Amino acid sequence: MILAPKIPRAVARKLGYYVYLYVNPLDDRVFYVGKGRGSRALAHLGAHAKKAVAKVIATIRAAGEEPRIDILVHGLPNEEAAFRIETAVIDALKLESLALHRSRTALVASDHLPFVAEFSLPASRQ
Repeated sequence: MILAPKIPRAVARKLGYYVYLYVNPLDDRVFYVGKGRGSRALAHLGAHAKKAVAKVIATIRAAGEEPRIDILVHGLPNEEAAFRIETAVIDALKLESLALHRSRTALVASDHLPFVAEFSLPASRQ
């Protein structure tokens, strides 16, 4: 198992709760949407090979690349806000093949939804 790198504590404190995207550099498609704080966004880099996200990362690495990790929004007040935005992004991207297999609940309005509205899909995915 590969050990995942860590986000420095000072940076993690400034990030607070956040929503992140894993993007495949081979086709510029989002293959994972997650939420967290601290080094959570980097945890998948050392994930066990049986997990779907790890399989995609292994394919990317086999091509000599690394996945791109984008912080979509940060400084959220709590995990619930991060969860709502994560859910909205997954729904907006319509990622049926997303490397994530959790059930989702209905989105409830949140003060942080304008961040989601600023996210746009590449022309090839619309």
